[in-house]
Amino acid sequence: LEIRFNPHLREVLFPQLVRVAEDVEVANNARLATIQAPELREVNEDLELHYIPMLANVTLPSLSEIRGNAVMASLPSLESLDLPSLITIHGAFKVFHNDKLVNLTASELVSIGIDYGDDEEEEEEEEEEE
Repeated sequence: LEIRFNPHLREVLFPQLVRVAEDVEVANNARLATIQAPELREVNEDLELHYIPMLANVTLPSLSEIRGNAVMASLPSLESLDLPSLITIHGAFKVFHNDKLVNLTASELVSIGIDYGDDEEEEEEEEEEE
């Protein structure tokens, strides 16, 4: 899912979206002020928001897992990043160059940087033991 270089775009609304099986990249949208995906629970690869000068708040209330990297960068108007249900980020968590950011909440986050192969290897070892 890529939303890039749309100079007049003001809102991105996905009220029923639950899962994205690939990357989510929203970038270089000069007037974008709102991103809403209240039902989004899982991003199967990277979640990247960058170079969006008017974006002030990001709230993804249902997002619990990002199977790649989470990058929120160069969002000069961003004041609040709210990820209240996020539990796991399998890759890196990068938040930088957000001059007005005063609130970053991920109160359920328990793991960052989990390797995909670990789960598969454990399952194979368990099967071999049986």
